[in-house]
Amino acid sequence: MRLGLVTTNFPPSRGGMQEHARGLVTCLARDHHVTAFVRHGAQLPAPLPNTVVADQMTWHRELDLPILRRAEVDAWLVLDAGLADYLLHLQQPGFAYVHGNDFLRPWYPREDLLRRGQSWLIRRLGLPGAEASVMAWRRKRVRAGLHRALAVFANSNWSRAECGRLYGLPPSRLHVVPPGIAPEFYQERARPPSPELRLLTVARLHAHFQRKNVDGVLRALAAIGPTFPWRYTVIGNGSDRERLQALAAELGIADRVSFTGEADGAGLLDAYATHDVFIMPVRSSPTDQEGFGMVFAEAAAAGLPSIATGSGGIPDVVVPGVSGVLIEGDGPEHIAAAITRFRAERGSYEPQAIRRFAERFSARACTSLLMQTVQERLAAAPIGRRA
Repeated sequence: MRLGLVTTNFPPSRGGMQEHARGLVTCLARDHHVTAFVRHGAQLPAPLPNTVVADQMTWHRELDLPILRRAEVDAWLVLDAGLADYLLHLQQPGFAYVHGNDFLRPWYPREDLLRRGQSWLIRRLGLPGAEASVMAWRRKRVRAGLHRALAVFANSNWSRAECGRLYGLPPSRLHVVPPGIAPEFYQERARPPSPELRLLTVARLHAHFQRKNVDGVLRALAAIGPTFPWRYTVIGNGSDRERLQALAAELGIADRVSFTGEADGAGLLDAYATHDVFIMPVRSSPTDQEGFGMVFAEAAAAGLPSIATGSGGIPDVVVPGVSGVLIEGDGPEHIAAAITRFRAERGSYEPQAIRRFAERFSARACTSLLMQTVQERLAAAPIGRRA
């Protein structure tokens, strides 16, 4: 089958959705011909057989659609709710994959000149409800695109339910397919013994999007203080790093907290293998949720349990007593209690059992599940929707 994949998130930029796109293309290319339509300059780390990376997308609909219409594909897969609009204008059948925030507060490809001018004028004038008006229009377009898709894939049970509720999609049209984890994360390495509880967070540190709640972990660890020995490592970079480092110093724990910046593939694998627990107590809001949380699945693939809040799609991958601890709240007091509880129970988390649990999130298993639905829906589609 010839598949056209369209995504705004692709290597070499880093993040969960970029890793998802890379893994999906890698697995699909084993049995199908894949053309990935991505932004200018985006590329896979290494060429793949049966794969073309077309880095021509501008995310301006009127410029992108002629490129997509010339492509020789049998079906489309768009990896963002906002891109579902493209399916309305393409002849071949299409499928959409949604993540969470992409449908809660949708991004949308740059509109035609008239609509863009209207949006600019509404915002410029500061009219009451201006932002809500623009967002309502985007949701209307996303809704039309999602209803056009033969099927919509959601990264978690939460995303499936919430997307269906917000956009009026029947359950039969929505399918849960977790983002797949690359094979290299399924490592079996013994953790070196340590008297300290070694905690790890991997996250982008954005000043304007503090959902990852690193500051909450810092305050929790400061409250724990010298009760027992611990060390905390934060892998990631961003505009909030300086503030977080200053907070660690202010709390008097900077000597036990390491901000290491970005890590390459080998460095990330080493971090998962040399820490005792992954921690990311996500702080959610109605328009900012963790739809799944690939880092939790990556940690589980390495046999590492997690401490997390039970919001969004996180409960799909962090299962109490199996792959980690779920916290009832995201405040420092809740986080400190969960860390203390985990330390007392850490012996009950067997790395081999966590790895077995994580097999359901392997890229191969998830891609196979997605393609099974694609082929079933194509076979059942009316003739007019197949071409």
